[in-house]
Amino acid sequence: PPPPLAGGPAAGDMVAALVVWGDAVVAAGGTVTAREGTTLWAFGHPLLSLGAVKLPAARARVVAIQDSYQVPFKVFCVGQPFGTFLADRPAGMLAEVGAPPAGVGVQIGVESEGDRRQWTFHMAEVPLLEPLLLTYLTVSCLTARGAASGEAAVRAELEFTFADGRTLRLRQAARGADALARTAVFAGTVCAYLEASPFPHPPIASVAVRLDRREQPLGATIAEVIPARTVVAAGEHLDVLVRLQPRQAPPVLHRLSIQVPADAQPGTLDLVVADGAAFSDYLVKAMGVEPTSFAGQLEAAALLESSTTLVVALEAREGGVAYPGASQPALPPSWAATLATGLGRQGPQRLKTAIVATARSAAPYPLEGAFRIPLSVRRRPEGR
Repeated sequence: PPPPLAGGPAAGDMVAALVVWGDAVVAAGGTVTAREGTTLWAFGHPLLSLGAVKLPAARARVVAIQDSYQVPFKVFCVGQPFGTFLADRPAGMLAEVGAPPAGVGVQIGVESEGDRRQWTFHMAEVPLLEPLLLTYLTVSCLTARGAASGEAAVRAELEFTFADGRTLRLRQAARGADALARTAVFAGTVCAYLEASPFPHPPIASVAVRLDRREQPLGATIAEVIPARTVVAAGEHLDVLVRLQPRQAPPVLHRLSIQVPADAQPGTLDLVVADGAAFSDYLVKAMGVEPTSFAGQLEAAALLESSTTLVVALEAREGGVAYPGASQPALPPSWAATLATGLGRQGPQRLKTAIVATARSAAPYPLEGAFRIPLSVRRRPEGR
């Protein structure tokens, strides 16, 4: 047989396939079945049956064996990487000796009650695993320095950087007994949305997650909305008083101002007040967004707002159309009809309303609630 590989294990040695490495390691261990030159066969069975993979291959050493007639297992430690696992097949794992893959960089920072911690990881560049791994790392960091359960409030900022230099930044917040899980699942869900894109797209190069955690369910409910008046004129400003009801605390009043569009027509105009998460969910549906490219997916994802934002909007009951790749609210009926005729059987989706003005205010904690109040736009006096 050939001599032992320089920088690689021999048949019968223990090796590990890494899915997370850096400040923590998550790996699966197995035995080298055979080797030929710089190629190794290991495990003798699949790891996850993922087919073609790109996982760092590292040396490993068994430190204990847990006997069991049902599920025996080995306790092992992981050494230095020596190459890359390239295949995860029914017959086992195949690895090549050489430089290990860089993986997807993950930076997670947590601030909790004045304590700040930062972790640096790399996760396997396997699109099917990345959302699960990011979810796992996020919740692990959230619980590393605090309670793993109980009431909490979390604010998150996510930044995804792609191999072509583009970035996507999102903010989200949650409160309640499941706040930690919801935050972690949100991070993983966004990752899955990006990696499962049906359109050609660059891989994710790195992810940065910044978390602010409080071990109390800080937050407020939008309890009441009072506009200064319900009859408005085109072009004027409308003051809106919003009463927030924090948990176990006195009410908090917020006053915002929003301008009625100068071209607003006489009739009905709805005042919509909601937390950012509820408003953006409604906006995406109301606009009939249907991306036709990865760039369109990024634009759609960027519409998502955090529940720490208080949104005041004016919605006109003006029709429009949406079709794959574009949304055109508040179109004149004649132009909407022309588009419908031109697109034929692939006709556009009819939109019934259009957001014509918005105003926003940042809150120090997550908000919940939504209100809709009908307003009347009066006619302009003659000569004005």
